[in-house]
Amino acid sequence: MEPPDLKNSFFRVFITYLTAAAAGSIAFFSAPDMDPLMRILVADVVATFVVYAASVGAANTSFYDAYWSVAPPLLLVLAWALPEATGADVTRQAILLIALGYWGARLTWNWARGWTGLDHEDWRYVDFRKRFPAPIFELVNLTGLHFFPTLIVFLALTGGLFAWTSPSSVGVLAWLGGAVTVAGTTLQLVADNDLRAFRNAHGGTGRILDTGVWTWSRHPNYFGEICVWWGVWLVGADAAAPLWTITGPLAITGLFVFVSIPLIDKRMAARREGWNEHVRKTRSLLPLPLRRSSGPRAAAESHTR
Repeated sequence: MEPPDLKNSFFRVFITYLTAAAAGSIAFFSAPDMDPLMRILVADVVATFVVYAASVGAANTSFYDAYWSVAPPLLLVLAWALPEATGADVTRQAILLIALGYWGARLTWNWARGWTGLDHEDWRYVDFRKRFPAPIFELVNLTGLHFFPTLIVFLALTGGLFAWTSPSSVGVLAWLGGAVTVAGTTLQLVADNDLRAFRNAHGGTGRILDTGVWTWSRHPNYFGEICVWWGVWLVGADAAAPLWTITGPLAITGLFVFVSIPLIDKRMAARREGWNEHVRKTRSLLPLPLRRSSGPRAAAESHTR
């Protein structure tokens, strides 16, 4: 069967996400007596299930790729309907909505301009399809590739949701959190543009991107994403959100540090000559130069990173 063209692919994704938003909203308004966080979580899960069903129908898990960036700002908008949001500090709400709106717009735009349509599926999902027989893959697809990311992002958003309904006056931590989220998003935007320009100029040559914000960090985009969610948590901390909400940004950080970065570094080592040397000369996340010194200690530090 001939693969769908790009315009048709975008249309299918748009209709799917519109349906998911409607289904999630219906679930939200159908449970007015439920705990506020649980109402929003149920809406999030119902919307995810709609996207999952569409991804199965298209045999393409990348149907879910845009959900990470679309859902959080929409969940904040939905949270305006909570009775608990009445009388909440509007300045803190504005900080959250502007910061996460900026983040969501940046991430969604970067996905859209780089997406080639439903004929493409992320290489990680393709690897899972090859590794597992169909019934096992669908279990992984449902739990690990759709609902696990939804739950992780929701957990990272919980501090912000507590802040969204707080009537206390905005403080320094909220402004700091908003600044950290905006700064992290801006770093990602710069990294996106550097990477896109590099691929256009040197794609397929085997060269390694080591210019711009990628000079000292192999994954500046991931560092920016981590900053985004720690910023959201700081806004929550400003509203005295429960300490357990810190598990959200901690989980995001752990996901990148212990799963995504090792996976991509391993893939790059197999595909790019000189990658291991590049690893020794750069940081994984923080876009700052390594401190260099002479002698055996420097060599030992280099090889134990």
